[in-house]
Amino acid sequence: MNALKFSIWVSPKLRKAYLQLSKKLKSSYADLILLPLPKRLTTFLKDLINGAPYNLFLKKIVEEEKIFYSINIFNYFYEEILKVCKELKKINPKLELNCYKEDENVLFQIQSAVKFSILTFKAASTSKINLDEWLHALTENLKETKEYLDKETEFIEKQAQKYDNIICLANFEGKYYFQHLKNKFPVEIQYFALPYHFTPLEILTTFLNLKREIDYEKIMQFIKSHIDYIRNYVLTCDNLDEAYEKWVNENVNWINAWKKI
Repeated sequence: MNALKFSIWVSPKLRKAYLQLSKKLKSSYADLILLPLPKRLTTFLKDLINGAPYNLFLKKIVEEEKIFYSINIFNYFYEEILKVCKELKKINPKLELNCYKEDENVLFQIQSAVKFSILTFKAASTSKINLDEWLHALTENLKETKEYLDKETEFIEKQAQKYDNIICLANFEGKYYFQHLKNKFPVEIQYFALPYHFTPLEILTTFLNLKREIDYEKIMQFIKSHIDYIRNYVLTCDNLDEAYEKWVNENVNWINAWKKI
């Protein structure tokens, strides 16, 4: 067996980031590409890269899996990456594609998104924030996410033992995988779509994950910032990338200064 080459590519969940990943993938070689999608999509993805039409693939995951709110959202993020993987398979017939996200984790994240949407709507419409409800939803999300990340790390580790050249695509949980695998494999981590400033909810989640003592004033501030982000940017823009860019331009001075360098 050749020396293992294992790379984790980390990016925010923005279309521009996924397009950067796609471009990088085009000029990369791998025996295995791991995608941050539910494991149960792996069979359909194998059919896709082995020649099945993309539209048929979409039809199957909509009709048989029913795990995404909208096929448009799926396409928004993953269409270009999957098409690149299909092209890479033609060049390297030995290429394998696997999904590593726990199916239950994807469902849980969708349910969490709904919870946060309801809490955001309630706060925006009543101008009152129920801090206990927010803290319960946030801490539950952190606890469940940690359990799923451990399972996903274990799955990724087992996959790494079977191949010589591995690329694992991930959002910021990729850092978690890296920290838990770096002592077992010669793994590297690369970041894409930088600079990036975390959104208010991402900051709040990180803050709670790092702090032992709860700072209620800080948490309330982050929640208000999140509500503002949703109300004044996400709901008024055509897509997530546009909302994020508008928010950054109006609120994140350090990135604006960096862009001018």
